[in-house]
Amino acid sequence: MKVKRGLFCALILIIFLQVQITLGKTCQQCHSLNKLVPNGVYLHKPFMEGHCEKCHGGMFSKKIVNLTNIKWFLARHTNRGTSYIILSPRLEKYNLVFQVEDFQEQFILLPSEASNLPNSSVPPQILKTQFCGLEKGPWIEAKICVQTNIPTEVYISCGDNVEGYSEGDYFTNHEILLTRLKENQTYICTVNAKDILGNSAPSKSFSFNISNPIQNSFKKVVTSPKNVSVKLYHSPAGELILAIMSNSDIDWRLGGVSTGSLDLSKEKKIKDHPKINSLKWSSIDACYTCHPKNRLGVSHPVNVPLSKNISIDKDIPLQNGVVTCASCHNPHGSLYPSYLRKKGEALCLSCHKQRYQ
Repeated sequence: MKVKRGLFCALILIIFLQVQITLGKTCQQCHSLNKLVPNGVYLHKPFMEGHCEKCHGGMFSKKIVNLTNIKWFLARHTNRGTSYIILSPRLEKYNLVFQVEDFQEQFILLPSEASNLPNSSVPPQILKTQFCGLEKGPWIEAKICVQTNIPTEVYISCGDNVEGYSEGDYFTNHEILLTRLKENQTYICTVNAKDILGNSAPSKSFSFNISNPIQNSFKKVVTSPKNVSVKLYHSPAGELILAIMSNSDIDWRLGGVSTGSLDLSKEKKIKDHPKINSLKWSSIDACYTCHPKNRLGVSHPVNVPLSKNISIDKDIPLQNGVVTCASCHNPHGSLYPSYLRKKGEALCLSCHKQRYQ
């Protein structure tokens, strides 16, 4: 018996250490494991793996807009770094929805809350310029990679009508294509960059040689984005600017819903966690992101107000008087299977004791 108890305690210790290591200094730094799951045996997988954002959000706002209600305006690919995308004035009348394809997540952006673009006195700088590859088809193309410290537009001139430029928006990582190239020729080029405020970077020169171009030699390793954030600005000229910050290349799309069909005022946020999902969302809708609705909420209704004639125990949580999935289940972990807050009939009697006792 002592041996089994020792093995059980060892198992609990291993689970505890694993969670401690996984969570690191993120949510765990402020939210003690012992307080969230006192003596927990069954730990919820997202919590155990440190993916608190799956239920609580944080960087991302979960899908609170039905895709069928969105009118899509743009679908683009942008490189890692910071990008400033100039939006059409007609989008000012919409609540905007930014969706990263890799994550199937959404950001809700309100043009009415767009701030002024920061007016920095630091001029743009060209940090790196390098030859990134050749491609031979009907003609020879060279890809030139340019990195700047802040979002800029870039223009490259190599003489003999060989030139390339960015696509009208502003980026920190550019891929400029040069055409009309000839084999076995060396090109000496000048790179110019200008930020959205009109400030120019000191120009830089570089050279490259066209030698034995290979068919389709453009190669790029695209990693899944791990960190994405977006924000709306107004430029000094009054243009609406979509600012995208990402540590990886991303495919995204931007859509909108009418201003009357999206009421975010009902989503009460925690003041010191301004980007976190509402507790009601985390207590019901978060469950449906992994568990189908036709399997949850069958044995007991959720998202319903507690009946006035029911007296509930203090250890059963409600959200503004509404019964949620988290009323009966502890989404972090529990001593009992299925993450139940109490064992067996004790859980039912927490609310229904007047009827069955």
